[in-house]
Amino acid sequence: MNVKTKIMKNLKKHITLLFFVCIAFSCSEEKLIDEVYEGTERGLVLRTLSDSNSFDIFDTSGTWTVGLEIQDKEEGALLSEVRLFFTFVDNNPEPDDVSSDETLVNTYPASHFSGTGEFGLPTGEISLSYAEALSTAGITVADVLPGDQFFFRLEGELTDGRVFTNDANGTVTGGTFFASPYQYTEALDDGIEFEITDENRNVVDVTEGATNEDFLITISIDMSDENFVETDYLESVTVYRSFSDRNIEEPEDDLSEDETVFAEFDLADFTETDGVLTYEYGFTQEELYGPNIDFADLLANDQFRLRYEVMTIDGRAITTTEAGTEYYTTYDVFECVQLNADAPYPGTYTVGMIDDYGDGWNGARLDVTIDGETQSFLIENGDSGQGEFTVPEGATELIVEFIGGDWDVEVGYTILDPNENVAASVSVPNATPGIVEILVCE
Repeated sequence: MNVKTKIMKNLKKHITLLFFVCIAFSCSEEKLIDEVYEGTERGLVLRTLSDSNSFDIFDTSGTWTVGLEIQDKEEGALLSEVRLFFTFVDNNPEPDDVSSDETLVNTYPASHFSGTGEFGLPTGEISLSYAEALSTAGITVADVLPGDQFFFRLEGELTDGRVFTNDANGTVTGGTFFASPYQYTEALDDGIEFEITDENRNVVDVTEGATNEDFLITISIDMSDENFVETDYLESVTVYRSFSDRNIEEPEDDLSEDETVFAEFDLADFTETDGVLTYEYGFTQEELYGPNIDFADLLANDQFRLRYEVMTIDGRAITTTEAGTEYYTTYDVFECVQLNADAPYPGTYTVGMIDDYGDGWNGARLDVTIDGETQSFLIENGDSGQGEFTVPEGATELIVEFIGGDWDVEVGYTILDPNENVAASVSVPNATPGIVEILVCE
């Protein structure tokens, strides 16, 4: 027998041995799996196919709807019924907490799930209208505010009497196919499109030699949507002012002031254009400071706050208490540590332009010259425009000049530095020809 034949015989022997080992291991593994599942009870999955709501605290026609697919070990045939429970959570408990206890609102027999899903399993929808939810909780529209919650919990019962639900905010996992939370939470919104715009910079600049413009505010409430039912409920807007002294050396030196009413406006005084209500009002720097604070008292990082509150005819206050939200503006006390005192600050600047009439700048433009190279920015037509220019590293000169046109009283512009802070800003109708000072601050 030559060497080659001997090697082939040994190789066949090892392959045969390996084959029987694999079979033995596979049989052993299957037996182990069978032993693991032998005493396991299969449960019930109420898989979420869809979850939609249109809840607006003023509109009782909204409805919460969830689409379900039923899955058990007999492909949905073991389902007896699904029960829907509802709870109202009052997250605005002043003056009274009107949260409700959990209440059974509906029972859906297995026959309700008469549809057939993608995988051949029974499907169906369950729902609860806003009006039904209010009635179940024993409250009215007047008791509901933004941030309150509707909480829905499902129970599924099989024909053998076993009940499946979620009492611990869990879910049946395994990817979106097995998403079966048994509970759903819907946060309530006011549905109001409320906006505050400040035509001038919303800062108080205490930098030596700085000029602080007075403030011109526009309040707008968009009611152009034909489904906007809030029109029947809104009555007025109240503005509250507060001040935070952030430079306190001794407790007795604290100049902070709690909220007080700063201004009040009746909705009847707003101007309506194409379904949008607007109201313009202004105030001086001194009015913002108030009677007890002088400009000399202010230091960098102090902050004034204005909070807007929409009042409804039934006495509800729609507002927020967090900076950066639609009902809340801050006016920071600012002092510039200049970064471009000796040379242009490098990076990309953004130029934002507006035309109050909406017909372009009528010959006006901003000329930006960097080391002798000039580029121009303007609005050829329309009410707004935007552009960018980049100051390279090592640049020695940056000159920005406003060239006047026929209707400069319509023109306004803002230049943001590479750190997205305001480097220059001119509001309507204050644009005048000349050099524009660019101030890049730390």
